[in-house]
Amino acid sequence: MNLPIRISVVLASYNGEKYIEDQLKSWMEYLGDDDEIVVSDDGSSDSTRDLVLAMGDTRIRLLPDGPRLGYQRNFERAIASARGEYIFFSDQDDICLPARIEQSLKALKNCAR
Repeated sequence: MNLPIRISVVLASYNGEKYIEDQLKSWMEYLGDDDEIVVSDDGSSDSTRDLVLAMGDTRIRLLPDGPRLGYQRNFERAIASARGEYIFFSDQDDICLPARIEQSLKALKNCAR
């Protein structure tokens, strides 16, 4: 049974081969099986796209190649493709710290009271 996606991590990349594997691994460690990472690559000329594909994790969705968009519009593209109830942003050189998701969701629930 496929559950609705609860968390989407949106990642805008450009020539990020130096960081992309560590970044993706750090997020995948804390995501559930039904969460997703949406990677929008902005025409990298390095091996960023190949490294993302090589991760082989079904939670990672690499968007198809498109025209160069620049930083902001590339993030907008990733956001528009996200399917989760909660969206987390990740710059290409970020890693996910152990309590980030849990603390963020807790804070959001406290705000809603």
